[in-house]
Amino acid sequence: MPDNPVAWLTATAKRRAIDLFRRNAVARRKYQELGRELEALEQTAPDLDSTLDSNISDDLLRLVFIACHPILPTWARAALTPEPTIAQRIARAKRTLADRQFPFRSPAAPSPGGLRVWVR
Repeated sequence: MPDNPVAWLTATAKRRAIDLFRRNAVARRKYQELGRELEALEQTAPDLDSTLDSNISDDLLRLVFIACHPILPTWARAALTPEPTIAQRIARAKRTLADRQFPFRSPAAPSPGGLRVWVR
């Protein structure tokens, strides 16, 4: 027990209040800084032309076509988007397709009626 419990409680409360005021002041400065950064980001125009110049490899495009194949259920197509999940599923799919000797082919060009024909 402190010698003077009332004085100890008063000093402790005072220190906690000072800590709270300091913490709030730091938080306020951080929020203002974040606000300025967001404002600056909002005022800069995105560079949409740079994404048009990027080359997509044939392998990546083939992977996208295979992952979006209509034969796959919607839940399976959606599961192919998270990286850890896609890595596991790609490994399993490659193993399954290799075991069954499935030929990989890109989809055919759109048919005259606007319908896509998937070549197997």
